[in-house]
Amino acid sequence: MITAIKKNNDLYAILSLFIIFVILYFPIWNTNYLYTDEAVQLWFYGKQPGYQMFFQQGRYITEKLMQWLFGSAQSIDDVRYIRLFSFVGWMITIPIWYYILKNIFVKEGLPVLLAFFSVLFLICCPPFTISVVWASCVELFLANTSGLVSGYFAYRAIKFFNDGRRKGSVVYLCVSILFGVISLFTYQNGFGCFFLPFIIHLFSAKRNMRYLMMGVGTYILILIIYFLSFKYSLWIAGIASSDRTSLHIAPWEKLKFFIIRPMSSGFHLTYLFNEKNIFGYVIYVLLASGWAVLYWLRNKNKSIKDKLAIYVTLFLLFAFIYLPSLLVKENYASNRTLLALDMAIFILIAESVFFYFKNEKFKNIILPALAILFICNAWHNTRYLFIKPVQHEYVQLRSFLEKTYNPAIQSFYFIRPEEDFFVHQYGITRSWDEFGVPSSFFNWVPEFFTRQVIFEITGSRSAAEKIVIKHWLGEKEFNNAAEKILPGTLIIDAEEIIKGETK
Repeated sequence: MITAIKKNNDLYAILSLFIIFVILYFPIWNTNYLYTDEAVQLWFYGKQPGYQMFFQQGRYITEKLMQWLFGSAQSIDDVRYIRLFSFVGWMITIPIWYYILKNIFVKEGLPVLLAFFSVLFLICCPPFTISVVWASCVELFLANTSGLVSGYFAYRAIKFFNDGRRKGSVVYLCVSILFGVISLFTYQNGFGCFFLPFIIHLFSAKRNMRYLMMGVGTYILILIIYFLSFKYSLWIAGIASSDRTSLHIAPWEKLKFFIIRPMSSGFHLTYLFNEKNIFGYVIYVLLASGWAVLYWLRNKNKSIKDKLAIYVTLFLLFAFIYLPSLLVKENYASNRTLLALDMAIFILIAESVFFYFKNEKFKNIILPALAILFICNAWHNTRYLFIKPVQHEYVQLRSFLEKTYNPAIQSFYFIRPEEDFFVHQYGITRSWDEFGVPSSFFNWVPEFFTRQVIFEITGSRSAAEKIVIKHWLGEKEFNNAAEKILPGTLIIDAEEIIKGETK
């Protein structure tokens, strides 16, 4: 495979990427489950007029996408088709990623194989996995791909401008702005992919710092256009923006957050650690410092000032990639926000690997080994940290309701599982609110999950709307509440049901 791709066989490379993609994510074709926000979105979109979740967060395109997709879904089984929409979306855009990255690597005089391995990493990285297996993140393929396309046309516009082709530069710049605004109105963090062409340029022998500064200027211009458009759309609609999109300027606080959380996750590559895991921080420090030392040694003929300038420039580019999350109050470096930063850090590391392992024998051993490692790790993340535990939770809870519900039951007391229940039950890793965490842990899930299942059992939405649902986190909280158990009340102890210990 590696030999064929090295011979510039693009069709073979893309076919290989498609096969890997299908192998990793085919379970979503025939697997039913309902994960966290999916329960709320399924219950409200298309059923409650005027309901919206994303417009106030500056994601107008996502809002329309969710209204269409979830508005067309009536059952939990239908949510599977929303995940397939993301699956097909990535199938269409994977060749775009490959050709854009390949084109840039060629123009910058870097190994073409980096394009194949960059897209392979994309398919295997945790943010990509989440975008396929969680219907609430169905928009990520569009946001991240649009961000990359925007950056690519800005990169070309700057090249044209410096070559004196001003007319072509203006056209490319307009295309860049268009795709940048699309990315931002879909999912703001996806726009960070704008900088991937410039990260590649940073490691080129043809490096021109002026190009990078012009790239940053274009990025800021697009952000300003988006921000003004977003505020205008809110003004027209007569509604206030979400607290999640309010600007929060706190440089020191955000600097600490960025270094400790997003940067740490990026250097874990495809491996998932809990965000507070000490070993995860050790891996982060070793990889980051190891790269820094190796880069210093390979550029020993350059001045200290020049080498430090590269470190500072690289860090600033990483910060710009994650800027949408650094401008708001919320400090939550979930995997879904990290695709652009993960890709940038991978390119950083992969370029060094290709530089130091130029011997063909080493390449033929190391590159396939890394590919297998990424694929196996993604397989584990997809199946054992997400699909299997979440599907088992869904099947057990639904089965319990189907066996015990009758029309006389009008009240449900739902005892939610602890956040680390899957960790203790299955010995797996929990990462943010995405991997290794029970869906029913979240306080908004019991009500809408239960209503949806009762609706599907009875066929009556009004019957599902009339039931009373109360919930508590764990048995201790439930017992402390000393809630009276009246006739017609069903207790749902999620942990016991998932374990299969409820009679």
